[in-house]
Amino acid sequence: MGFTMNVKDEKGRTPLHYAASTGYLDGVRFFLDKCHSDSSQADTSGILPIHSASSKGYDKIVEELLRHFPASKELPNSDGQNILHLAAKFGKRALSKRR
Repeated sequence: MGFTMNVKDEKGRTPLHYAASTGYLDGVRFFLDKCHSDSSQADTSGILPIHSASSKGYDKIVEELLRHFPASKELPNSDGQNILHLAAKFGKRALSKRR
């Protein structure tokens, strides 16, 4: 049993966006597993939680998000960049080497 926590702020960000963008792995797991947060929700700038995590090199968070929504690996942000593009752009080598 769980509950849904997909409330958004003025920029369209959910609690999952914030957990992913700050590297809070336990929070990401909580929002995905217990709250059934929707990891496919983009904010008003077209950014998914996985985009934020990959641009900051949070590999374990990216893995967790992919476990729940595998297709997000290929989804582009508003600039047409997927998670591998973002990892490479921001110099996150470990993630950018994945296929």
